[in-house]
Amino acid sequence: MAEEKPPLKLLVEPDEYLCTWLLPGPNGGESEHAGALDLPANRPPTGSVYGNIPIQWNETATGQRSAGFPQEVQLPRLRARLANGHDVDLIDASITYWLPEHGRISAGTAIVGAPDGLRGCGTKTASEVQDEEQAANQSVVPTYSRVSAQVGALDAVAGAAPFSGWTFPKGGEGRHLEGDWTVSGNPDSSQKWSDDDVTVRLEYDAAIGIGNAYAFRFVVSPVVRIESRKALTVRDWVDRWIVPLRRIVSIATGDAQPLTYLAVDASGVDRSRAHKRRQVYGSGITQEPYQSDHAAVRKSSTAVHIAVDGLSLLDMLRRWQGLEDDHHPLIETYGAMLSATDEHPRSRFLLLVQALEGLHGHETAAAYEERRNHHTEERKTLIEAIQDAGILNSQQLKFVKKNLTKNPPRGLNEALHHLLGELPVDLTPRLAACKLLRNYLTEAQGPEAQRVAYALSRVRNDLAHGNKGFDAYDLHETVRVLERIVRAHALRLLGCPEPVLERVCNLDQ
Repeated sequence: MAEEKPPLKLLVEPDEYLCTWLLPGPNGGESEHAGALDLPANRPPTGSVYGNIPIQWNETATGQRSAGFPQEVQLPRLRARLANGHDVDLIDASITYWLPEHGRISAGTAIVGAPDGLRGCGTKTASEVQDEEQAANQSVVPTYSRVSAQVGALDAVAGAAPFSGWTFPKGGEGRHLEGDWTVSGNPDSSQKWSDDDVTVRLEYDAAIGIGNAYAFRFVVSPVVRIESRKALTVRDWVDRWIVPLRRIVSIATGDAQPLTYLAVDASGVDRSRAHKRRQVYGSGITQEPYQSDHAAVRKSSTAVHIAVDGLSLLDMLRRWQGLEDDHHPLIETYGAMLSATDEHPRSRFLLLVQALEGLHGHETAAAYEERRNHHTEERKTLIEAIQDAGILNSQQLKFVKKNLTKNPPRGLNEALHHLLGELPVDLTPRLAACKLLRNYLTEAQGPEAQRVAYALSRVRNDLAHGNKGFDAYDLHETVRVLERIVRAHALRLLGCPEPVLERVCNLDQ
């Protein structure tokens, strides 16, 4: 029996395809050349071209030709047509000619879809004419008004299932298999948010298998669709919307979630949605769209249920963009960690503490600036008093000026103590129970939160300066709690209410 595909289907499966390249010549113009294009999962596209390819030749006075190799050509866009009829745009392409009849092609992204079918048609809209002009220009990177994406555990984070109830014949009544089986749909599972520029939909694509007298199939795939008033390049879509989407879902679930599917829609009002859709190939796209499964949803252990918690995915994406534009230290540090699944716990410990320290510094920047101004005035007054007293010679005074700090101290202990106390659930007992911190806790004085902050600071300093090494499992035990704390603060920054933060802190307890 053939494997059944999920409702969210690939236009083109990962494989190597014969194609015709449209290559620019060294003196302008374009020409068609035979070759092949490899569209792999999770990696950038590559290709090859053969035959009488457009080499840059040097001609001598006697009419003889020579050429140096390799020759390289960089293009913002390179077009091809697959043997199966699909068009391809390679973005940020590089062509390397190694021999007069052989070249290798690489690119950052491939955008694959059916031919636009507009050339030679009669009446065209202004946008369609613009599309054709753009398609004929190798130097213009195409833009798209819509994007569709699927990341792991999207259905769990959505918080609303597509089916709300079932009915079936009661056992023991009537003949075998007599009666109707029904399922009720949940319209609230399709969620939509809009602002002046963008509309975001979190919904399910469905596939229904009917007409088979021996089986019935009704399955769904979760997908996010975003439509923008301003068309964007694939790179802009990925950087501004898809990467934040993936990271938000990863924070919600505590696991690095894959990007399983990415497609863009060309502009134009008269073409069908299926015809406009273009599948995107590139690094980090697994090309493995999935269908929703109850067991997988339960296994995700997400702390966020968008529909239940009354959250707006658009607001969360906008908040992420704002934090990213502001170079927020927690978002930049922890955001980069979310795609790494095999880091040593030593590295994760240092980065998590750095993220918390940066968060505290960012949130107390105004108060610290006030302290710094006061410190500067006090320092100036002290140095003037020493000069007026005349008790130090010039060398001693120079030493004092050089070594008297110009900025007030910012303690890691203070930062950690403050952030531990900001969460709705106190996680200091869990940290205090970690084997890694026990010896340091015995040295510390004061309440438990202060002692835990001191112990974490000592471990960080010993690791950062190479003073000590620690058992990987002991580090991992502490990292699990620290990551819960960082996740909770990240979700707080994204606008999640207190019940969500409590969920993060209490998971796995």
